Amino acid sequence: MESREIPWFHAPHNWKNTWRTTSRIIVTRSGHYWEQWYSLTRTDRNRIMRLVVLKGLVLLFSIVMIGCDSAEKKLMKEGDELVLKIEKHKVENGHLPNNLESLGIKETMEGPLYYVKWDSLNYMVYFGTTLGESMIYYSDTKEWDYRLRGMGRSGKAPPPNHKGPWPPW
Repeated sequence: MESREIPWFHAPHNWKNTWRTTSRIIVTRSGHYWEQWYSLTRTDRNRIMRLVVLKGLVLLFSIVMIGCDSAEKKLMKEGDELVLKIEKHKVENGHLPNNLESLGIKETMEGPLYYVKWDSLNYMVYFGTTLGESMIYYSDTKEWDYRLRGMGRSGKAPPPNHKGPWPPW
């Protein structure tokens, strides 16, 4: 009696297969199926488990990185809306607002957005990205930047009406 092996996807799907065992389906010349079960070795199981754990870690890392990036983009979009409100206030009233409450926005210590009036022309809007890091919008360049810098000639001095340590964060 001759027999031949067929791939598992051609065999009937009525057998049990757990992660500890594997089977091989054999078809006889008369068309009968029979199945040969054998256990995976400990090394094979360890390799499979390492692969599953590695794929899970890669998936988790990807989700975390995508989530962090989207949160930063969301805050930048909210910051851009705040900048538009500040510029609108500047055009309508002829000066920059002193604080966010002048725009009708409640200013809290938790943020997430902060506003610093630099002088009569310049200001900064910023938010925290990670512990000790910030994303800062500078009105003189009209761009977001990770680097902390000043405005004006030297680029290092605090705003004239600032009291307390510099930088404020």
